Amino acid sequence: MKFVQTFWTGAASEKVKTSPLMLKAGWHTSEYHWMSWALSCLQLLKLYGQVELVTDKLGKEILIDSLGLPYTSVSLAQEEQMAGMRPELFSLAKLKTYSLQKEPFIHVDGDLFLFRPLPDSVLKAGLVSSNPEADLFFNAEVIKKVHEKGFYLPAHLQELHAASHLFSSNAGIIGGHDLSFIENYTRYAFDFVSANRDLLNESTPDGINFLIEQISFFYLARQKQKQIAYVSPEPVTDPLYHDFIRVADIPDVPMVHAVGGCKRFPFMLDHLAKRLRLHYPEYYYRILALCREQKVELSNSFYSYHDWHIDTSSGGLVLNEQESGQRESNRPSFPLWQNNFERTIKTLRHILPEMNLPDSQKAFEELLSNQEIPAQVKDIFQLELLIEEAKNLLTMAGGGEELHRKDEYHYKRTSDLFNRGLDVDTDQRISISEDARFYTAGWNWWKDDDNDMQHVFAENFSTEAQDLPVAITPEVLTMDAYVYYLDALDAYVVEILMKGFITIHDLLREVSDAFEEDINPDSNIEYRYLIFDTVKRLAFNRLISFG
Repeated sequence: MKFVQTFWTGAASEKVKTSPLMLKAGWHTSEYHWMSWALSCLQLLKLYGQVELVTDKLGKEILIDSLGLPYTSVSLAQEEQMAGMRPELFSLAKLKTYSLQKEPFIHVDGDLFLFRPLPDSVLKAGLVSSNPEADLFFNAEVIKKVHEKGFYLPAHLQELHAASHLFSSNAGIIGGHDLSFIENYTRYAFDFVSANRDLLNESTPDGINFLIEQISFFYLARQKQKQIAYVSPEPVTDPLYHDFIRVADIPDVPMVHAVGGCKRFPFMLDHLAKRLRLHYPEYYYRILALCREQKVELSNSFYSYHDWHIDTSSGGLVLNEQESGQRESNRPSFPLWQNNFERTIKTLRHILPEMNLPDSQKAFEELLSNQEIPAQVKDIFQLELLIEEAKNLLTMAGGGEELHRKDEYHYKRTSDLFNRGLDVDTDQRISISEDARFYTAGWNWWKDDDNDMQHVFAENFSTEAQDLPVAITPEVLTMDAYVYYLDALDAYVVEILMKGFITIHDLLREVSDAFEEDINPDSNIEYRYLIFDTVKRLAFNRLISFG
């Protein structure tokens, strides 16, 4: 079976084309985009020994000439075949790749990662897709729009607007042995664009790419009575695709697929960077070095804060004598103390929008000590004080290299400990990390994006205070702190671990005593999975120390 990927840069703006490493493609920042391509490609090579890239000239310059990704062959078919194609119709680039295949193939998107081989039932199937989708709102919306606007639709799509349920086949993975079907399927997509050119020029409905690639694949297969083999057969009904971003469960998941908004989730980005660093450090550091050289803003700001190089003999990171690099010049223009208490200030301005801020942190603290200031403002302020305390650990003189090594070691130990399901070394001793900070908050302030907290304010200012245990840990790569609200089981495990080191075996026994039902911690599989998952989650969130 041939494996292939498509990278088309036709959707890039002219500004990005002059500095191509700026291309984000939906990711939070550019370095994650390139880390995604690297990890996806390198895992396919590890599992199958070959993968072809179909791209254009600029795509080759980025992935091959700059990043050095070791594709076994490279085609520039996108350069000519997609010339003049409208950027918003980006699925046509992939459809063009499908149409060019002359032997059975599986196409894998650059934001999908395989950590174990695909089953034979998939590799030998006539048609293949990553997973079915059922009744996702964005698929229904595009069907409604093209029907209302009078788009020409082929027969297999004409009655979908009246269907009570709507299905599609996700194209994170697509392909198979039935090349005749795939040839017809891709022809329908290009015929659709040609027949609806005027309507598309007026307004291209959101989701049109889903229609011509994923919805069409499902319903054409149904019309032709063709079976589709799915990597994950359970239909996805969650538009956020939570079951496909279980990055902490690698390799015990069939695949990880960073769909849509998942490309901005902090835990997704954290695991992506650290997985690439763990398995393929050469490519990880090359991406960061190239971004730094070309002045591409890094979310992993450790690598712009410090001046560093890679030891060619060991492949490890070494900080140069002049540790602080661009940090001072990259600081925002407003006073640092205001930056440190951004959420507190937003919360205060929510109730006092016309208020003028004090001109110093001391005056700000005096203002917040006023009894008339609501408890919600004081709550987020105390939390942000602890966040600053955790962040200060990252900028202590002489500690950068040690912290980076500690972070590498911790991620590897956690991955190694939990990479075999229930086969966990229960003799491993664990405790709470000395870098962790804890606080009992009255409200949850981390429910939304930093720049849009209106519904958080609405909820928190209309509810009574609760006792919400919160953990704060420094995050080395982003030079920031991670805020983690603990559930009841998390909090109980933390309480036990704060007493000192304990083996996982003894932890299993002690936690089982808190359950009302009689649990045998040595034989109850569901219970063991529950506790292992809890410890794994705490460990990946940097709350666990290994003894």
